[in-house]
Amino acid sequence: MFGLSQQHTKFMTSLKCPLCDERIPGAKARLADGRETRSLERLYLMSKGRTAVMVCPDCQGEWPVFASEAPAARNPAPVRLRETERVKEAFSEDTRELDNRGGSTTTTQTMSVSEQWTQTMQIDVERTETTQNTGTIGVDQVASISTQVEEELKRSYSITDTHQRTHSEELTIEVPPHTLRHLDLRYKRILQKGVAEVPMDDGSVLEVPFKVALNLSLDWSQRDEVASS
Repeated sequence: MFGLSQQHTKFMTSLKCPLCDERIPGAKARLADGRETRSLERLYLMSKGRTAVMVCPDCQGEWPVFASEAPAARNPAPVRLRETERVKEAFSEDTRELDNRGGSTTTTQTMSVSEQWTQTMQIDVERTETTQNTGTIGVDQVASISTQVEEELKRSYSITDTHQRTHSEELTIEVPPHTLRHLDLRYKRILQKGVAEVPMDDGSVLEVPFKVALNLSLDWSQRDEVASS
């Protein structure tokens, strides 16, 4: 009598949301005017324009009930971030000097050091995997998926575009007499790696690798030059 959409057919056979794959028995369909029902026959008679949608109570995503209707506008299912590892990578180096070559006793010197950096994020859309297969995604999908992942990364890690940050530390160093002490400063960027899980319309989940710069860390070592007596 009337055809169901592919997504609704999947729901009817599994009682799972075709967007997030969560089990949702007893879900209701909703018409454009807000009326709800569980009966497909009654729903078909009520829906003159055949604009009924199902709403997942878990992810809040929507899908059309009938195959003949145009897909209803819906809010996309939320992107979920799965962190995998946290690593450090070289960022910058600097050298400072503390001079006590003219002194006859040990001195204690305090030095303030700082380095500017920008919190960045990297999304590797070309290296994606889905729950169904591995490979690249369509060119027409890249922009939409990238936007979804970027928005969730900005929200989760409080990323502000082009916002520079400053990492500052205060070092207290003892310098022996007759000594020029070199401090070798090595800044490292702390990176959070992970996978953004993007629900697709066909029920699969696209896994997009990401990398976010969280902060800087400072490692330092010292080298001494001793003046001739």
